[in-house]
Amino acid sequence: MCFRFKLKVILLVLGAAGSAKECVADLAAPRYIAYEIGTFGGPGSRAVGVNDHGMVVGMADTERELGFNAFVYTIPDGLRGLGLLESSTAIAVNNAGRIVGSTSGTPGGSSFAYVMDEATRVVQPIGPVTAALSQAYAINEAGHVTGDSFDSPNNVQALYYRDGELRDIGELGGIATRAFGLSNTGWVTGMSDTVSGETRAFLYSETAGMRDLGTLGGTFGGGWGVNDQGHVAGRSTLANGEHRAFVHDGETMVSLGTLGGDFSAAFDINNDGLVVGGAAGPSGVRAFLHEGGVMMDLNLLTDFSGTDFAWLTFALDISETGYIVGEGTLTTGETRGFLLVPTAIPEPGNIAFLGGVFAALWTASRRRRRLGGNHEL
Repeated sequence: MCFRFKLKVILLVLGAAGSAKECVADLAAPRYIAYEIGTFGGPGSRAVGVNDHGMVVGMADTERELGFNAFVYTIPDGLRGLGLLESSTAIAVNNAGRIVGSTSGTPGGSSFAYVMDEATRVVQPIGPVTAALSQAYAINEAGHVTGDSFDSPNNVQALYYRDGELRDIGELGGIATRAFGLSNTGWVTGMSDTVSGETRAFLYSETAGMRDLGTLGGTFGGGWGVNDQGHVAGRSTLANGEHRAFVHDGETMVSLGTLGGDFSAAFDINNDGLVVGGAAGPSGVRAFLHEGGVMMDLNLLTDFSGTDFAWLTFALDISETGYIVGEGTLTTGETRGFLLVPTAIPEPGNIAFLGGVFAALWTASRRRRRLGGNHEL
């Protein structure tokens, strides 16, 4: 709890402040509570996907050098392994608890895209896929899945699994197409090479096919997240080669700017138009929230009490209920996945509400917890 907040509470309690409503509105209470996600004994973790219930998926390092494995995390139950072989990933989870990523059937075997019901832990390969490797990146509430499969860097094809079969979503004339984002209304976004060798963000639907969304003036663009309105969040280059986060609203691609540096990238957008990603600023790359035309540093909106975070680096996913996940840096320099839980404090109408507001903020502060590594694999 910051000193400024403490001072204002003391003033209010002593009756030294004028209007309780005006003073409480100026307290700038944290918008999010941070939870630190541990590891399986290794140095780092990354939270990649979150559903509307706050169920988080991602990857955490094991005790073996360069080893990592897929996890599921919730605040009540902590960090749990999915029972997959080492080097498996968990990238996205829908509200029914169905998880997608990549895994292998045998130690050292080729990785394949999968979907798993978290309750039963039954792994279903997505396919048939004849390529050497495949990866799933998104799943919607209908259970449709997007991803990619590849035999080599020069033979990458988008994967769109719908109603029990793989669908061909096409390409923009080049040799590689990857599908990252998927909405509940069937919009797909990703990146595809053109005949000239440039890479463009695309938007696809079964009725309209694949549409080139262009760039911000450079030669690269990629879509990472798409909402039910078909609005795409991603990253594109400017004419000078710098990278910028963008939102495409179906008509125009708009740069979201930076936090004062020369880089930004957007990774997801929800149906309220909230965009999350990472952007460079005076102190390095920091996780951001873009809302109402303004890019905000999530580090300035978050209470880190009970965690060892020095800063949040990238925000990778946002749910419709406002949960945000990503990767941050600890004071030790190690990386950890994070979950941000939104908190809303009602604006009081008079001094009678002050005790309730203070109690809510105090409770939120005391709720912070840091989760150590649970070595369940």
